[in-house]
Amino acid sequence: MFTFSATVVRVVDGDTMDLLFDLGFRIQRLERVRLADVNTPEVRGADKARGKLAKARVQALCPVGSVVKVQTGKAGKFNRYVAHVQVDGVGDLGELLVAEGHAALYGS
Repeated sequence: MFTFSATVVRVVDGDTMDLLFDLGFRIQRLERVRLADVNTPEVRGADKARGKLAKARVQALCPVGSVVKVQTGKAGKFNRYVAHVQVDGVGDLGELLVAEGHAALYGS
């Protein structure tokens, strides 16, 4: 696992974000990241009302331009990096979404 600082560029849905990673030496890289170990309803699925609530909660916690800490290893399914996202004052974003009822543990 590697830890990076990243700037939020876009919240795609409750468990997917586009982040601009700071790799050091003035090198940045834009990547789509999926939260590890959690799943939120899709914003275009059968339960889109709950999906939109999950997305809105993530947008409130991680507005565009905010900086988060990201722990990730390698790209997963759909070429997205699977990561634990740490938000200042909140802790692990995925754990918070589960605790608040916006997400379920992945595979549950």
